[in-house]
Amino acid sequence: MQSLFWHGPNLNPIDDEDPTTGVIKYEGEYLPKYYNQFFNPNICHVCKSVIDHGKLLQCEECHIISYCDENHKNIHHTQHNSICKLIKELVVKLVNEKKISKSYAFLGDWIRDKKMFKTEIKRKISRKLMPYENQMFMSIKSCLICHGRVGLSACENCYSVNYCTRHSLAFKDTHDKFICKKFTLSLNVNIAALTDRPTELIRDFIAFLDKKPRLLDTFRLIMTFLWSSRTQLNWSIADYVLSDYLSGPLTIYYGITRTDSPHIIDKQSNFNIHIICTNSINNNSLAAWEVLLHLFHDVDTLVITIIGQGIIPNEYKYEICELCKRFQLSLNLKPTWFQTVKAIETQYCPLFLTSPNLFKGQDTIRKIRIILNKNINPDLELKNEFHSHAPSKDYETDYINYSNKYLIIYKDLSKVNNICKRYPGYYK
Repeated sequence: MQSLFWHGPNLNPIDDEDPTTGVIKYEGEYLPKYYNQFFNPNICHVCKSVIDHGKLLQCEECHIISYCDENHKNIHHTQHNSICKLIKELVVKLVNEKKISKSYAFLGDWIRDKKMFKTEIKRKISRKLMPYENQMFMSIKSCLICHGRVGLSACENCYSVNYCTRHSLAFKDTHDKFICKKFTLSLNVNIAALTDRPTELIRDFIAFLDKKPRLLDTFRLIMTFLWSSRTQLNWSIADYVLSDYLSGPLTIYYGITRTDSPHIIDKQSNFNIHIICTNSINNNSLAAWEVLLHLFHDVDTLVITIIGQGIIPNEYKYEICELCKRFQLSLNLKPTWFQTVKAIETQYCPLFLTSPNLFKGQDTIRKIRIILNKNINPDLELKNEFHSHAPSKDYETDYINYSNKYLIIYKDLSKVNNICKRYPGYYK
């Protein structure tokens, strides 16, 4: 039986420090399955360390990815080399054809061209882009003000935003402390997710869940968890990662309780969930899905089929807790892909969709109507009380969002529903 935990070095002990005031140090192994989980152009891709801007070694071919020294550059060379050559060739071609500009008056134009650049690479490369490579193209360094790419420096607090020499003063006015702290926390969450500390917390949380606390929302639930196990109630970085991991299964639980459809789960010993991920997924987070076995007591076997990026194509048998073993419960995690939402229409089962903001939620509803070729409305739209509290970068806006902020529910895609129920506060 393969475990989803990895038992490398833990996060350095900064649980009592403010996770928004400085970038933490990664102390795990330098292996592709860890350092390729996310991308940031202003830190070493391999060890995730932040160093003085002038000492960071940028790849001299593609000028997108950076390293702290030649050793770490060589560690990543074999993985980066093939795409690096394509990037260099494509940049020359696009510049000669004047399809990319030196700077942009509008952020939307710059994001459009980054997407175009990524699409061209996808056409030329003989494999699928890895999740961090998708991030790489959407994270090409540019000035926050003019979106130019010459003479750039990084914010020395969050290492997530850049500015050019000409706009150093304007940058200080635009990039305020509030958003800087959010970006710092986002980077720290990404680094912390490479370690085993958050997955260890999941085991403690599941034991806490068996005490039957009130399930009000993510924030109050984790605060109650902290109150039961610590004297210090300030959130550590691992707690933010925990909120992100728990958001998925708790959103499913919340959605089922709000659909007024108890038949979905009642008296079913086997329960199947398909998760369609538009972004990459951290394998460590899969451990959190055992939560559903502790919330749905009639379920003996929970089968989760994960459809998305970053999943190794094997079937995982997750090592569940001793209580679940005692009652012979099981959790299977099966990665696969569905071609279209059309396949879900024939299953006569509920579809839960989440989005980080209202715009993306409404765009998803529009796409489902196009795919199914009918004017179908969701049965329910509501703000999700169990969204993640870990900020993440939105590559469409270069701003911050929170996973699973809004929840959209279709009870049955085979039926046309003309009435959508929106709960108060949905548009806030």
